[in-house]
Amino acid sequence: MDVKAPKGSRDYRSSVAWLTKLPSTEAVHNYGCNSAAISNRKKIEAGKSVTPTKDAAHYIGFYKFSVGSALKHENAAYQVFVEYWPEEGQDEHCNLVLVEKPDLPKKVQELKSFHRTNIIEGIWAAMEGPDRYVCACDIDHSKFLSDLYLPPAGTQEAA
Repeated sequence: MDVKAPKGSRDYRSSVAWLTKLPSTEAVHNYGCNSAAISNRKKIEAGKSVTPTKDAAHYIGFYKFSVGSALKHENAAYQVFVEYWPEEGQDEHCNLVLVEKPDLPKKVQELKSFHRTNIIEGIWAAMEGPDRYVCACDIDHSKFLSDLYLPPAGTQEAA
């Protein structure tokens, strides 16, 4: 589904992988490592610096959630859906999308941030993980990357 935000409204997108197309944990990690490598390649092609522990993209693992758990958090201000969005030759790529609904009543309009936060908190509470990983290209930086804190899914520690 490709839904455009109504004129004057905002949409929020988060890049996610479609786990049905990634049949194993190893396949998910390979996808993540490839995504980081593509991001770094694009930075280099744009003439930007890519210092490994400063401005390079790194994949360090994933959290898992079901589309159903995300969709049930649609509310008065936002429609929630996942759109299939192959990117950079990665057929498994999707976007989790929050689209502001059109013609919001003033009271809902004033509470958009609250409604958006409720969606994010609901999705976070239903997640599993993290499943940590260090890509082969990052082995020299594994201590640095392993020290980056990933809170347990669904906890208040992430707030």
